[in-house]
Amino acid sequence: MDIKYWKALAGLGIPGVALGLFYKLYDKFDWPLARLAPELVFVLILVFMLLISAVVFFALFLWRPRPEVKTTSTGVSISIPKNCTLRAAATVVARDRLIAFEGFSENELSSPLEPRQLTAATPEYLIEQLGRIATRNVRSYRVSVASAGNYVARVA
Repeated sequence: MDIKYWKALAGLGIPGVALGLFYKLYDKFDWPLARLAPELVFVLILVFMLLISAVVFFALFLWRPRPEVKTTSTGVSISIPKNCTLRAAATVVARDRLIAFEGFSENELSSPLEPRQLTAATPEYLIEQLGRIATRNVRSYRVSVASAGNYVARVA
């Protein structure tokens, strides 16, 4: 297969490269595909391309690093990945408890955080620290524990 064909297939994206690989495998081995009707071979190639596209879609869009909370002897620690929002990080810190945001705008809650490692003595204080590393302006707020053990973040 000539380099210009590979470039043309690469121009079609991942499914095009998958089609090229399928052709190279078909060409290299003596597969019984020659006995199949062309319509069935087309369906087989289409299924192969869809499977490759699904794997690539999963790798690019569905699989994402998530913030990870660790409880240490000195407190609570969180590792914040890229593109993590204030709401997502606070929900992870709260773990199995609910967290209510009172007085926050949607813009503040969707504010991306700087990727870094944070440590605090308590989960409440760690949630308060998240607002300080937001890339957009987030008004100061306090976090308290409600009667049911859930967290409440209120704009001060």
